Amino acid sequence: MSDERDHPPEEPAAQLEGYLRFIDILPDTANARVGRYVDPLTGERRQFRYDNLIVLAELHHLQEQLGHVPTSNDLEEHGEISLGVYRDRFGSYPRALEVAGFDPVFVDAQEKARYLREYEELVDPEDHSL
Repeated sequence: MSDERDHPPEEPAAQLEGYLRFIDILPDTANARVGRYVDPLTGERRQFRYDNLIVLAELHHLQEQLGHVPTSNDLEEHGEISLGVYRDRFGSYPRALEVAGFDPVFVDAQEKARYLREYEELVDPEDHSL
């Protein structure tokens, strides 16, 4: 007998329908960087309401719908998945955009400055190849 924890949760079909075709166009780097049910920040296997690929596919869906890479404001206004999910899952919304294959976009200078500070902390200070 199979334990229900061995199976991913089922997402509501209506919300997923528009996103499914975008999973196939996610960049290979997105598939390589995140597993469907693995927390991108900790590497732990988790049960999510929306798996990582669905979350990233929403960004491509919104980009097609809006005609530009969605800002966090666009996501809050037009997205099905909350901004908090992106922040919790990827550390920040701009990082989620990067994993999805987009250049990050910022709603204001403060958001960009925060992102750049976080990025600088990740860069090895001994690495002068940048």
